[in-house]
Amino acid sequence: MKLPSLSRFASFAITAALLPSAHAALAYTGGHGDIGVAYEGPGDLFLHLHLGEAGDPATVGGSPVVDGEYEPEDIDITVPAAGEIVLGTAVTFLGATSGQSIWLLPASASGADAIGAPFLGWATEELNPGDWVGNITFTLNFVNAPGGIGNFAVWQTDGLGAVSNLAMSTADPGADVLSQAAGVHDHYNVAFTKAGLWEVGITVSGTHVTGGFVSDSGTFRFDVVPEPSTALLGGLGLLAMFRRRR
Repeated sequence: MKLPSLSRFASFAITAALLPSAHAALAYTGGHGDIGVAYEGPGDLFLHLHLGEAGDPATVGGSPVVDGEYEPEDIDITVPAAGEIVLGTAVTFLGATSGQSIWLLPASASGADAIGAPFLGWATEELNPGDWVGNITFTLNFVNAPGGIGNFAVWQTDGLGAVSNLAMSTADPGADVLSQAAGVHDHYNVAFTKAGLWEVGITVSGTHVTGGFVSDSGTFRFDVVPEPSTALLGGLGLLAMFRRRR
């Protein structure tokens, strides 16, 4: 895989001075949530965060939420200090070297629970499969890293911990689309190479059988917490790739 492409992700190099110094947002710190999409009428696709579900409420602003919908900019998705992993080997699709720290939101519920992190998914469940031609796509538009330097990636692994689906990566110009059928739900690992506030711009799009091509865009905020932690990396299924060291 290739190293970061400054031409492909030009806005990725924006300096920290251009990031908002303060914003009114609620912290999403745990429980189930999705980057989701809804069709609200002709030409109206709605990209949002759907937080909480029966049996697995989300913690938003310190309170439990069972079924809430939010604009992307209104929520800070917390990546806790316990999500820090010190790599035992280089990870090319993150542009990261052995011994470097990354921060991870796990793709498994057990992994998220083990480190007290949000269990973040990607969902097209609100869409009727019969109303759509082909898949729904989530396209990575830009990533603003703290200080303007860092990498971001979204991927799935197989049963042995090997990468089976690299959907998005700022270190690989060929990976910038997460594709799902309408009416489904899935989970991916999400990782960052630096602590601080990240902004990730995404466009969702698809072709409705009567409404034609529709899309919507939003900017998702991820607050990667820098404090050290001794929490274990239990249940992530990634040990074949990563080794935590303290």
